[in-house]
Amino acid sequence: MTTPEELKKIFHQASSAVLVAFENQNKTHGEDATPAQLIEAINQFFIIYEKLENLQGDASPINRESISQIGEQAINCLIELCNWAERMEMQQEKAMLEEIAFAAAHWIIRHQGEIRSLEVIVNILATKANRTSDKAVLTSLFHVMSDVIKHASHEHKNDLDKSDPSRPWRMLNFNFAIVATRTMDKNLMINAFDTLGRNLPEDCPQFFEEGLKQSEKAVYGPDIKTMMAAYFKKWATLH
Repeated sequence: MTTPEELKKIFHQASSAVLVAFENQNKTHGEDATPAQLIEAINQFFIIYEKLENLQGDASPINRESISQIGEQAINCLIELCNWAERMEMQQEKAMLEEIAFAAAHWIIRHQGEIRSLEVIVNILATKANRTSDKAVLTSLFHVMSDVIKHASHEHKNDLDKSDPSRPWRMLNFNFAIVATRTMDKNLMINAFDTLGRNLPEDCPQFFEEGLKQSEKAVYGPDIKTMMAAYFKKWATLH
């Protein structure tokens, strides 16, 4: 796990570069927060971050609601700073700031808060998954996704707006199942498929129909093909 000191170093490097570029290019910001304002807000988050990390297992003095609010604000400020980096074509700094946002999500999870800025974290996880075929890395991502699903806000979990197929809750659960499949670990696949069944039952028939087609590929082997056929049969029958 990256230490608070390492995270601060990464943040300082990336944010300083963005701030200098912003000032040198004399960018207009309209009603948007400036990089300087965003950096100040994120530095306040780091003060709380370090305070809690230094407790070394003692009970947190901050309740879950406050953890959720503080984490959400930090993630949102980091993504706004990412947007500034992207406008100035600073892709390396943008990637570094996204890693800090990802670390903020980990912080929320560790302190039993809920993740409310879910779309941002889902996009970061999807990018990480798309960049690797290493099964160990995919397995690690599987466990992170599992934690994010558990700690997503109640608003996202209630998933009331079914009209948007790209809503973050749906994409998170789909990506969780896809990453599990890519690990080719049967136990992880069962975990993810059962989670998908609980959270998005209406999408399961189509998902497992496509999964059954994919399992025809020799790389998956007969056990996984048989398992996928069983899930397809279950959901095609029930729905």
